[in-house]
Amino acid sequence: MSRKWPVERLGRLRYLAALGMPREDIAAEMGASVSAIVSAARRHGIALADRARPAVPEDQPPPADDPLRQWLEGARRGERIEYHRGFLARSIEDGPEGVPMRRRLRWLQEMAERGIVHLVQKRHGPDDYSYLAVKV
Repeated sequence: MSRKWPVERLGRLRYLAALGMPREDIAAEMGASVSAIVSAARRHGIALADRARPAVPEDQPPPADDPLRQWLEGARRGERIEYHRGFLARSIEDGPEGVPMRRRLRWLQEMAERGIVHLVQKRHGPDDYSYLAVKV
C-alpha cells in the first residue's frame, strides 16, 4: 500500500531534487528513508541525483551582471521577481542568461536562509509555475 505524501512535502522533494541534492541527503533532510524518497520520486516523476554533484561554493554568487543579482541589490521590501517560469525540476539546466540554474538556485536558497528574500511559487496549470523571489 502506498502512502500519499502531502503537497508541501512533495514540493520540498521536488525542490531538493532540482538543486541536485543526492537522494541520501534528501532522505536525511526530510526525515525519511532513502527507499521512501526513491519510491515517492518515481510515483511523481521526480528525477533524483545518484551521487552528489559538485557544490557551488557559497561565496560565489551569480556574476555582478546577472539580472537576478542586480534586482536583489536594488529591490525594495515587498518587490518581487519571477526567476523562473515552467516546471523547475524539468528545466534545471542553464538559465536564459547563461548562468547555471543550479548556481542561481543555491544562491537564492542562501538568500532565503539569511532572511533576505522569500521564495514562493504560483501555480498556473499542470507543470506551469511561476517561481518568485520576494524581497523581505
